[in-house]
Amino acid sequence: MLIPCIQGINRQSNDPKYQFLNTFVTGKWAEFVRMVDPDILTGYNIQNFDLPYIVDRSRHLKVDSNVHLLGRVKNSACRIRDAQVQSKQMGNRVNKLIVIEGRIIFDVLQVILRDYKLRSYTLNSVSYHFLSEQKEDVEHTIITELQ
Repeated sequence: MLIPCIQGINRQSNDPKYQFLNTFVTGKWAEFVRMVDPDILTGYNIQNFDLPYIVDRSRHLKVDSNVHLLGRVKNSACRIRDAQVQSKQMGNRVNKLIVIEGRIIFDVLQVILRDYKLRSYTLNSVSYHFLSEQKEDVEHTIITELQ
């Protein structure tokens, strides 16, 4: 349960921040994926955080019982499991292995970890290393205006 840990969000009320996050991480996002029907789902740490979080959170909240049905094959549930990965340069790691029928999961963090030796692998650090820029933090209140 990550949302209750975010400072300034009261999960016991109708706090709009809480409502927004719950809507985003559950049904609406999955609906969007099914509607757009992308070949590739990509992000930064999408494999070990975003996708598992969205599926787990929706189950916990009992919001969208179909949120895990992200594949192109009808009624095909995404499968998430832990996978032991080892290499000389990265050592032993436990990653999430995500299978979504008919879609490629491309996690930029995994490529950066494999191909580059950096001091830090946070999104800001990696952005600065390659682009000499950092990500802009966006206040939750203006996200709908940006869409």
